[in-house]
Amino acid sequence: MVIPVKTDNVTVDEQGVDELLSVIKTEFGLDFYDYTRSSIVRRLTRRMQLWHLQDIRDIAPIILNDTNKWQQLLNDLSISVTSLFRDPAVFKSIQQHVFPLLETFPFFKIWIAGCSTGEEVYSLAILLHEHGILKRARIYGTDFNDAVLKQAKEGIFDQSIIEQNIKAYLMAGGQYSLDQYFHLAYGKGKIKPHILNQITFSNHNLTTDGAFGEVELILCRNVLIYFNKTLKQKAFSIFNESLYPRGFLILGTKESIIDKDLSILYEEIDKNSSIYQKVMTTDANAFTK
Repeated sequence: MVIPVKTDNVTVDEQGVDELLSVIKTEFGLDFYDYTRSSIVRRLTRRMQLWHLQDIRDIAPIILNDTNKWQQLLNDLSISVTSLFRDPAVFKSIQQHVFPLLETFPFFKIWIAGCSTGEEVYSLAILLHEHGILKRARIYGTDFNDAVLKQAKEGIFDQSIIEQNIKAYLMAGGQYSLDQYFHLAYGKGKIKPHILNQITFSNHNLTTDGAFGEVELILCRNVLIYFNKTLKQKAFSIFNESLYPRGFLILGTKESIIDKDLSILYEEIDKNSSIYQKVMTTDANAFTK
């Protein structure tokens, strides 16, 4: 049960949240029911304050009649938090623990779920290139927000953002110069074709869509923290079905596999970075217990 929020003349109550989520599911085909309610309420409250609304029931008419307003709300609910080489230690651990296996394959696939505007996808692709194995890879970046996917496909970032992340690149194990991977002009940097050509961005929703296909590596960093237990189990089922035997699942620094039934399907490789390797089994019963 959500505790009603009444602050700065904003009222958010349980029934109002349910009514709004029902409208979003019916009209836009997106289901946020199994996201943690505390996160949903927090983001709805912030949006209401920005729009100077008093009651949560005022949101539905606005998003139904204004595409731009709907996109603003969707961006809030999508929780797009990303940057180039975010959490450098995770990327360093991936190179240490995961790349040696990937190097044994003539061709391999990587799925980055919840890729947002693509920074994590490009960061990993750059490191694969530096290890000489990017040409053997196909990287799939997915998200359910078409607006952020459009941005990701363009691969264009402010030059200041690239410069701000040079330190993170080096801490992640970068061997050269970060700006060499971008065409720089007019204060912008566009990712170079030899990186972009190995990447495919597409729409995929962990709450409604199925397995993504057999891949050797899945990254879903700091996404599951916004899911309740039911939705987490669904996501793990999708990951398990999509992952190659002995493939890797990486959840990042804020999430881990703590469910006993799930843990038997994975071997923990790096606790700090939540890197797991799938054990040699196709048993999916753990997800239905």
